[in-house]
Amino acid sequence: MLHLMNWLESKFGLRLRYGDVPDFRSGFKVNGTEFSAGEVTVLDSVTAGKVTASKALVVDATKDLDDATDCLRNLKLSGTLTLGSTEVAETDIAKIDGITNGTVASGKAVVPTTGGVVDLLDITQPRTNGYNDRKVFTRAITGTLNPNRLAYYDVVNSQYKEAPGNASSVVGALLEAGAVTDANAALKVAGEASLVAAAPVYPGPIKSAYGGRVVNWFAGWLVSLTKYDQTGSEFTNQPATDGVTIVSDAAGDVSIGVRIHGHTGGTYAYEDMTTDAADGTTPVNSVKVDWDDIIAVEITSGTLAGTLTVKETSGGLSITTIAAAGTQSGVDAAADEGESNLFGSLPQVVAGGASTAYVGVEGKLATTGAVTREVVQLNGTTNVALANRYATVDKLFLGDVAAATTVSLLTGASADDAALIAGKAVAVATGLGQSVTAILN
Repeated sequence: MLHLMNWLESKFGLRLRYGDVPDFRSGFKVNGTEFSAGEVTVLDSVTAGKVTASKALVVDATKDLDDATDCLRNLKLSGTLTLGSTEVAETDIAKIDGITNGTVASGKAVVPTTGGVVDLLDITQPRTNGYNDRKVFTRAITGTLNPNRLAYYDVVNSQYKEAPGNASSVVGALLEAGAVTDANAALKVAGEASLVAAAPVYPGPIKSAYGGRVVNWFAGWLVSLTKYDQTGSEFTNQPATDGVTIVSDAAGDVSIGVRIHGHTGGTYAYEDMTTDAADGTTPVNSVKVDWDDIIAVEITSGTLAGTLTVKETSGGLSITTIAAAGTQSGVDAAADEGESNLFGSLPQVVAGGASTAYVGVEGKLATTGAVTREVVQLNGTTNVALANRYATVDKLFLGDVAAATTVSLLTGASADDAALIAGKAVAVATGLGQSVTAILN
């Protein structure tokens, strides 16, 4: 027996000992296939469904490799990966290789950040007119952003909001069909967009106006452009630190609303008064008793049957009158929106001759669209700038100006900074609220 075991070991490399399993020193053959010791080692102690370093992979009874602790680290394929009926090619895998959430790279998939943000995503959709819709991104909006309005970045509060007038940090226009309030919104930052005008808009550069609307960018050729002019109304017997009194010559002019515009020491003031509730011929005195000059009077409610007289209270002398069915005295209103459009500039007023009278204006602020009024003192033929930037100036108050003096309203004296340009209008909008097609930068 010993000779047999020695012979098997020398002849075949098979080492046998009593109680041992066969021990092959170099390998063995099975039905013509030779197995080396190293090949056999990779099968030794393999557990189906588990992954062990330097060991063969054997699926379990459900054809799975499932090991929560030890799993495959890297897997390299040279062909196509098939998942069910879906084939994933190498070019498909390349699109997700090395991507960064929330950013965009050429030829790569786009994955939003945890907050759902994607920055500058190119979406090219050719239009029949030759323009493209491009560059859309998502941002969290603070407050309300209305459709087809511009958004801007508020650097002070680090927030995206509906753009005010003359914003230098416009980032795009809202694409959503409805308003977005304190939520994520898709903003278009380049390409064709339909926007809302704050005044007549003509083809050319545009900028933001109040409420995310747009107006033409205030170019150099628009500087100190005369918008409209009118001669003074020359009210008499100005109060000079007195009150005013209103009275009608018709008893039926009861509870007629009357707004008095004036100033004290160059500061604009107004007072809403009402004729006597029982008899229009009964005088009614103003609450304010230190008017310097009255610059305009308007009927705000009711229709005059007789003539309304505005007097200085102490002396009872007439300042101005409004005839039956009249609506104002001392007011010059812009003829249309084109005439009142100030492009968000700082308007100027100038007299046609020597004058230091006070002139009032009423218009919409460029930043918010709020109706505001102010008064400014003329300096003869030298242009005098107003205190506020206006989208429109709709009225001039000329009661303190002599009838022989012409007062002109001009656009601002300085062109806008190029940083305010948000895009270019390629069509015409006739006025406030009209839609205008533009190309965003």
